[in-house]
Amino acid sequence: VPRMVQLGELVQAIADDQFYWGEFGRSEDVDRTEAMATAKPNFFISCQAAFALVAVEGPDAAPVGRFLEGVRKTRDEDLWWTSAAGAASPRGPSPPSVVHNLRHTAKGLDVLVCQGALTAQDVPLIEALLAVGDDDGSWAAYEHGDPEIWATAYVLNLLARLLHTRLSWVG
Repeated sequence: VPRMVQLGELVQAIADDQFYWGEFGRSEDVDRTEAMATAKPNFFISCQAAFALVAVEGPDAAPVGRFLEGVRKTRDEDLWWTSAAGAASPRGPSPPSVVHNLRHTAKGLDVLVCQGALTAQDVPLIEALLAVGDDDGSWAAYEHGDPEIWATAYVLNLLARLLHTRLSWVG
């Protein structure tokens, strides 16, 4: 007979899976460093873990606070969330070392909406994010990249969340 897992055990397992810098996924990559996480954040799984903790423990749970601090720290000065670019091209100029990550920016804005922390300074960023979508309704992970399902899903999730907030400037 399978043992019934208690909700508290699941909450503890999620909390134990958090790195000290706020990102979740320690059980998947015990050798991960904060520098690696800054270059290529594990944003989706971390958001999902934090959302689960908020649903069960509330927004004041300590791991949620660490996650939110990590989200704030990964936001660039120009308000985008970034990540490391791909490898240098064998021909032509090398790509920038850091690029605007459309996927992570959509997820970061989603986190702000959930917190009620979206501000007027975020509106131009949302407009810019929406403007780089393809005519077919898809988004790439990076500007001028190929459309991908995950980036499109993140942006559509953000749009749905914005519509449900009933903000006067979302229509």
